[in-house]
Amino acid sequence: MDKKLKDIAARLLLREEPPRLSPLHVWDDALESEIRELNWGARGEETVIKALMAGLYLLNDSLDASYSFAQQIEFDATGAYWHGLMHRMEKDFRNSKYWFMQAGRHPVKEKVKSGVSLWLKENSSFGAETRGEGVTLLLEYRDDIAWTPSSFVDLITSQQKKGANNAVVSIVEHLQHLELKELFKHTLGAAGFGV
Repeated sequence: MDKKLKDIAARLLLREEPPRLSPLHVWDDALESEIRELNWGARGEETVIKALMAGLYLLNDSLDASYSFAQQIEFDATGAYWHGLMHRMEKDFRNSKYWFMQAGRHPVKEKVKSGVSLWLKENSSFGAETRGEGVTLLLEYRDDIAWTPSSFVDLITSQQKKGANNAVVSIVEHLQHLELKELFKHTLGAAGFGV
């Protein structure tokens, strides 16, 4: 099991292109089958395993399958975080914010805030092509001032509008992917599996 899980996790984490803000279909159908076939045995009912399954499916852009696991563990901070991410990706923004609030002071939130700042410093120049709605917030994220899951929902909402700047959308997709990977790594570790 450990080898199979590590192989699936590596393929999901090494995805070249980040998931769309709101995926329209599963990223990799073959991987979807492999995730479904994971046999957890007695561990299958553990909260952390359900969180791991929610994460595996969400990293594969399988929103419905992710939801089926996240809703079983809403009482858990990590489960609530996965639940919030899934709702954000399906464009249920208000519900997303609710679940992020339920996740409380989850340790991943601080890691994501720092990671977002670092990524923006290393990968974004904010030239003329990145002007427009959302850039002010991205600059605040870069300066490690403003990132929260709730403010990120607002930024994503603004980028869902027709005519959104493609350069900004691309940056936001990378940041969402960073957040997904950070929560996934946390969940893997909590389940006793290293990355």
